[in-house]
Amino acid sequence: MQQYTDQLVESIRQRLAVGDKRAREDCATLIKAAPDVGVMLLAVVEERLGDFDAARQAAQKVEEHQLQTAMELYSSARCFQAMHALMEVGARRQKIPLAWAQSLWGVGRYEQSYAAFEAEATRSSSSAEAVARFAQSAIMLGRGELALPVIDQRVEQHSGCALQGGLIWYDQDQERSAYCFRRARALEPGIWQALIGEAACQPKEQRLDRLQALAGQLPEGDRAAAMLAGHMYAAEHQAPFIGQSPLVLKAGLDSASTDGLVLECGVYFGRTLNLMAQWGVEAAHGFDCFEGLPADWNGQEASGAYSTGGYLPVVSESVQLHRGLFEHTLQGFADEHQQSQIRLLHVDCDLYTSATEVLKAFGPMLQSGSIVVHDDYCGYPGWQGDEFRAWQEFTGDAGVAYDYLGFGLLGREAAVRVRSVQS
Repeated sequence: MQQYTDQLVESIRQRLAVGDKRAREDCATLIKAAPDVGVMLLAVVEERLGDFDAARQAAQKVEEHQLQTAMELYSSARCFQAMHALMEVGARRQKIPLAWAQSLWGVGRYEQSYAAFEAEATRSSSSAEAVARFAQSAIMLGRGELALPVIDQRVEQHSGCALQGGLIWYDQDQERSAYCFRRARALEPGIWQALIGEAACQPKEQRLDRLQALAGQLPEGDRAAAMLAGHMYAAEHQAPFIGQSPLVLKAGLDSASTDGLVLECGVYFGRTLNLMAQWGVEAAHGFDCFEGLPADWNGQEASGAYSTGGYLPVVSESVQLHRGLFEHTLQGFADEHQQSQIRLLHVDCDLYTSATEVLKAFGPMLQSGSIVVHDDYCGYPGWQGDEFRAWQEFTGDAGVAYDYLGFGLLGREAAVRVRSVQS
């Protein structure tokens, strides 16, 4: 195949040298054999043959092909390749800025991605999809309120904007939040998450009853049942919900009543470590192998998911990264700091086995007032067997008493404060 492609390319070169219009036919054949090369050469051929309208159309096809290729790469989690593919296209066409912003997010360029989403969302001709995406990025960076001026303009017309508005407003005005969730359902009845969100807007003493009443209203399937079960668990324990998921972590930091180490197990591209630095944490330690999950996770993610490709993320100067599998790094660090206690432990490693490794190493360093924040604690299919199970087993065996500080609304996060440790 490569030899055949090379022959076609050489034929096109020779024909162009003498202005032979049969170069177009060679391009058409080449596109069938090697689309990446063919679509780009066609634009060159048309320009060299003097048909500039055809050259512009061919160039547009190049962009469309590269955009499609880039998004296929992104959807298969090959984010670095997607970003470079989009860089070749640039930001000349209307669809490209959102794709570019999404790819920036996928490779951990969170601030650049946020700026790109914001620029697209605040254009006079911005789409509702762009506004919803901007709101999502703002929420994930703990600054959802900055998206409210544009999100509120679209709540009445777009279900995705209404849903994001419900999450952002929840921490400030639960009546407004409930309206947004109702509006999302009115615009798109299939958004069952909005039913759970609206139930969570009820007074605390009524939430469990309202959530239980949803059992017959949600669609069949593991996702809806799992999210409802997670929210019912939170309501049973009288724990507050928090609309913007990163603010569960911030609530934990703000509630810590002891000084000590700030540790994160499961770093990925360092989003939450950098957020903690922005929130005033002067020193933090992050542990990750940066090669992705060491095993398949509950049928949801394959081994290797959440890999940075081995690259260390760009983090604040206040953050120290520790690279390697947990079994090779955690206990050694704990032994070196055995006289220290933990201010906050962020468990973001998904797997039961990994969470168990974390708690085996760092659990003995927890004291009264220490905070543990779980990123994937409940509300997804199989949640009872992962970080939740590891925490329940550890606290039961070690005699650790704790209180729930908050749960992520429509999310998986949970923050707890250690009340006492059995001596």
